[in-house]
Amino acid sequence: MLGAGVMGSEFSEAAERFGITAVGGEGMSVGYAGGFLAGGGHSPMSPLYGMGADQVLSIEVVTADGRFVTANEHQNTDLFWALCGGGGSTFGVVTSYTVKVFPKIEVAIMSFSFTTSNTVSYDTFWRAVRAYWKLIPTFNAAGNYEYWAVTHGEGDLLAFSFFPWFAPNHTLAELKTLVAPLFQTWKDLGIEFNVTESEHSSYYGAWAAGFPREVVGGAKTKTAGRLFPTENFKDAAKFNKTFDALKSLSDKGGQIIGFGITGGPGPYPDNAVNPAWRGAAMWAISVIDYPEGSSWDLVAEKMTPGGGAYASEADVTEPNFQQSFYGTDKYKRLLSIKEKVDPYGLFYALQGVGSERWYVTDQVDGIPTQNGRLCRI
Repeated sequence: MLGAGVMGSEFSEAAERFGITAVGGEGMSVGYAGGFLAGGGHSPMSPLYGMGADQVLSIEVVTADGRFVTANEHQNTDLFWALCGGGGSTFGVVTSYTVKVFPKIEVAIMSFSFTTSNTVSYDTFWRAVRAYWKLIPTFNAAGNYEYWAVTHGEGDLLAFSFFPWFAPNHTLAELKTLVAPLFQTWKDLGIEFNVTESEHSSYYGAWAAGFPREVVGGAKTKTAGRLFPTENFKDAAKFNKTFDALKSLSDKGGQIIGFGITGGPGPYPDNAVNPAWRGAAMWAISVIDYPEGSSWDLVAEKMTPGGGAYASEADVTEPNFQQSFYGTDKYKRLLSIKEKVDPYGLFYALQGVGSERWYVTDQVDGIPTQNGRLCRI
């Protein structure tokens, strides 16, 4: 059982002490017993074990009418369903979670990067990126989790970085065998890079060694994200469209942060996790300059019509958030549960279930703020 407010790093450290594996987030400061589980929660362990919300067995929660209840598959079942992936700060005040854990496993990791240079042209760079993206379903099937980025440096410099390539339940030798065809393709393109690699006896050891401390956001930048279905990589026409659109985003100055990841191998529990996760092969976040007065048109939506996004790492102005964050059919059920457990709208969260019935005053130039008055529409 985990009390509300437990951080991902705290849970992972505790799991290490007891010789078990927790399905926790990539970031050290992720609020595990909170937004991580409430929002679905993707993890370096998701390709093997599923989303964070898939691990929840029982929840203790204070409801809008002041009752302290237990929600699980046997009691308060609608509330339990909604709290497992249906968004935080919306249905009640969670005080604790009981979650599944798994046996200790070994993990291999690699970190590396390469850039455009005198010997690696712009076209060669993008051929190399394309080669990796094309193979993402293969790496997903192996249970890997690749954290990568395409970023801009000084002048026209482009960098492709992995920090890290995370391979649960793999030895280093097995990981090297898996990536050998990709690395050979890059070698044939004339790309040289140094790999930092290590093998760990537990998830925590690999997680602590592999994932950097991070900052989020920056002045005059805006982030948004999209879940890319596996079919976008297996269907040639859709893959070309996906590649061209992401490359165009970079060409316009955007940075792209991505994850080769799946929402789990299945079978999936019946919960409120965004259905777009179940068929996803990649989660990508764009970071683009957001000059004053500019309009925001998320190019990724053109690549994945009817797809989705991860509410915990998304654009706060996401259009049609009901479909993007929750899925159209699941949102209908979530809204019905919201009306049942919180009929007077005590709980509110930006882009949360039922939030379309409210607005915050004192918006400036269309930039969202939570500093105004919350009013009914």
